[in-house]
Amino acid sequence: TMEQKRLYDQTKNEGYAVLKGMEGRPVFATTFLAQLSKLHQIANGLLLQQKLHIESLKYNAMLEMLENEVSNQATIWFWFVETLTRMEGLVNKKFGPGSCGIIHGEISHAERLITLGRFQSGRSRFLLATPGTLMEGQNLTCCDYVTYFNNSTHLVHRIQSEDRFHRIGQVNKVTYTDLVTHGTVEDKILDNLQKNHKIGADILQDQWQQWFS
Repeated sequence: TMEQKRLYDQTKNEGYAVLKGMEGRPVFATTFLAQLSKLHQIANGLLLQQKLHIESLKYNAMLEMLENEVSNQATIWFWFVETLTRMEGLVNKKFGPGSCGIIHGEISHAERLITLGRFQSGRSRFLLATPGTLMEGQNLTCCDYVTYFNNSTHLVHRIQSEDRFHRIGQVNKVTYTDLVTHGTVEDKILDNLQKNHKIGADILQDQWQQWFS
């Protein structure tokens, strides 16, 4: 949206100034990732520091995808919990109460098991989750449509979350989609994951500028 664009450009310029001011000194990964996170948030309609949501077309696009492209069940991965909980309300409103289950760090182990049981038995159609909470040991072969609403910057999260669907019992081809706000750091995050790099691991003095160009 225009508001996102305005905030994104403003924050990008501010972040560039911060990192440019460190020229001649090491650009620490934590400093770089802090500036990157601000841009990532705005690309997803968030201002976490101010605890605000701003309008984003991503949510409508996600609902259209679920309505038009998913014939059975789907799993949607989120890096930001705030986007997950917002989408939960929209999905339940569009597809009916109880149509989706959610799993993230603030959900108890007992509740997670109930949610997984409902999804795996087909009693709920959509699973909304964060990759860090379902990285290992879970079998999601009931589902063959997977979307990343926003990606983690950690390659292991992507690899492990994809692996949940390729277990014994999966009989279908699995479709993966990424919902990306083009022209933002989300393009670069996805590109970096595809190139099997770890963001922030080995940032040289001049590499950060590629992300704020």
